[in-house]
Amino acid sequence: MGFYDASIAKSLASISESIEISAEAFRDLSMQFSRATGTSCLVDDCFSDTDKTVGDKIRSARKSSGHTQEELSRKVGISRSTLAKYELGSISITVQMLYKISDALGTPVFDLLPESTDKEDK
Repeated sequence: MGFYDASIAKSLASISESIEISAEAFRDLSMQFSRATGTSCLVDDCFSDTDKTVGDKIRSARKSSGHTQEELSRKVGISRSTLAKYELGSISITVQMLYKISDALGTPVFDLLPESTDKEDK
């Protein structure tokens, strides 16, 4: 991906900070933009699958617990926009912050992690 495409993807991510938008809706918007401009899939090229999966799980747990982004971010000591970036998978979360979020939500940290794809025989 070229600098221009990466710049557009990062701009789309920053726009999503100002509104609460699901990762799926954000990816759909990005795909529509990609088709209209003839560029590659911006979001999937910029964000890792693991970050997106963890973000989706954080969002789901937050909504299940009845917290808004503002409430949860205040509880864990980060800005709402940082929480939004975690939920979108546009930035990687630290293990320490993942534990803070799981504690604030009353959710086991393992519920916020991607499922293992390890297929070793036991």
